[in-house]
Amino acid sequence: MWGDIPSDSDHCIQSIRALKERQAPVLELEFASTNLAVRDALQRVHDRLLALGADAHLSDHVQIVLGELLNNVVEHAFAESSSGRIELELFGPKPAIALCVRDNGAPMPGGKIPDGKLPEIPDDMKGLPEGGFGWNLIRTLCDCVCYRRTGGLNEISLLVGNEEEAAGVPSPCNEGASP
Repeated sequence: MWGDIPSDSDHCIQSIRALKERQAPVLELEFASTNLAVRDALQRVHDRLLALGADAHLSDHVQIVLGELLNNVVEHAFAESSSGRIELELFGPKPAIALCVRDNGAPMPGGKIPDGKLPEIPDDMKGLPEGGFGWNLIRTLCDCVCYRRTGGLNEISLLVGNEEEAAGVPSPCNEGASP
């Protein structure tokens, strides 16, 4: 499944795969690429994590990351179409939370995840940029972020929580994840 992923993300993928091999998804969703459907999906993820006794801090990180990611999918991957589908798998919550999001929208520009560098902030608030903050949040709150495009689908895998326990080996995965 992960054969096409560049080697610089191998450790990230191994961490996520190790967690996924140890357990079945605790939640699987498929929903329309609309803001309302995203809101419902976020609520269902939140409710499931609470029911599983997930750490509140970790659950908050998942909500922020998933909110940013899914809103980006709706706004950018489906900018030309309103008939897209999004699939979400949730694994965890212990030792970490892994998320796999797939969609049939447009591919990531350049075939990779944005680097997450913050935009320049002007001295006056008049020139404040509209975007550029979401990927920084995602990369900051995740241990691993990996992307691939295959068979007309985008697939983003994320690991939130303790990557060392998930993989069994330590790594600064966030720094080496596939951009």
